[in-house]
Amino acid sequence: MSVFSPLAVAALVVAAVSLLGIIANAVKRSRTFAGYEEIAGDSVRIAASLAGSESFRDGHDLIVSGNRDGIPLVVRFSNSEASPGLNIRCGAPVDFLLTFSAEGDPHPVGQLLRSGIAQVDSRFTTRTDDPIQAKLFLSSAETQKQIGNLCGSANTFLTLSPGKIELSEALIPVATADHVLGCLHSLVALSKQAAKMPGAYRTRVEPIRHERTSWLLRLALTIGVIVAVGTVVSNQARLSKAEGPDPGVRPDGLSREEVNAIPDVRQWRAADPTELSADFTAWMQRSGASPASKIELVPDEKGLPSSVAYLFVTEKTPGVKRVVWVVDRQVLCDVVDKIDGIAKVPKQNMSRIAWSESSTPVEAAEGDGLLVVRDYGDATTATVFFVSKGKLYSGIPADFHNVDLR
Repeated sequence: MSVFSPLAVAALVVAAVSLLGIIANAVKRSRTFAGYEEIAGDSVRIAASLAGSESFRDGHDLIVSGNRDGIPLVVRFSNSEASPGLNIRCGAPVDFLLTFSAEGDPHPVGQLLRSGIAQVDSRFTTRTDDPIQAKLFLSSAETQKQIGNLCGSANTFLTLSPGKIELSEALIPVATADHVLGCLHSLVALSKQAAKMPGAYRTRVEPIRHERTSWLLRLALTIGVIVAVGTVVSNQARLSKAEGPDPGVRPDGLSREEVNAIPDVRQWRAADPTELSADFTAWMQRSGASPASKIELVPDEKGLPSSVAYLFVTEKTPGVKRVVWVVDRQVLCDVVDKIDGIAKVPKQNMSRIAWSESSTPVEAAEGDGLLVVRDYGDATTATVFFVSKGKLYSGIPADFHNVDLR
């Protein structure tokens, strides 16, 4: 074999690209962590925990950004006396203001509110511009747990505002990586809880996509692509066989328009009747209704041409189901939780529902309601979603077992 054979040339190019990459990374790391050498290793750990992460400088501040479970996260470290030592911003489908600040906050905004979290109320002041939304959000045990985890110091300031959740601490914490990773876990959990709120679908949260690439990296990638072209072409037949089924195949029972409207629908499938709670199924049958994972509803008096609610499952998280209500090719409601089943509440029965005192809807339904039962064994864990004046509303029945489905 000649020393100038394609294989030898490819090996030389790979070696050159690797060397250039090592040099470029060393130079970039030195510039990025200048002044932050003590937390350089912690920053690398934080970046490694995020998908599509990038570490860079914004003036004197060190930034680590990326995504977790499709949720954007930006971690900012600062040595400036005028800025918090640590600031973390997490994308979240929030459309109200809720703040937790130490006593004596010089810039209070909104109405005072008790969070119901003992360790938080004893050290922090809670304020909101929408008490109804805030109380509904704080009613979740998971929400209370994560807020308690985040509000562990008087130097902490936690804010939920439209589109984001933000945590600030006066100083860069000791054991930086462990502390920040714990905060990221709690912030992502809060973002997922916010996604379960009625109307959360109106606030879209887009993952971070880094598009900035240095000329050196682009050159290295170009060389690598040129070298790989021959191998890709020669093995095209084998790769085609290994690619598996066409990802454009739509799930059973959904129209093409619904597939396009529902986010990540290809990761889910319609639940089989055997996957519903046996107690829930028996209750529906006693009520004169048939258990199903696809339900057609008439949401209002306009008689919209298409209104269907689906109950989905996924093999990735067997204990969790997803309810999606699609009206006229638009997602009206999207809930991911532990769910035992769904059912239609006919329009004529909506006015007969006895509601929980703390969750009585402020509007009356104009059409059918969608009953979502999370735990059949607990009569207070169901929610009824409905439409009024073009908007989605919800309420919690005092005992969903008494809701008439006929």
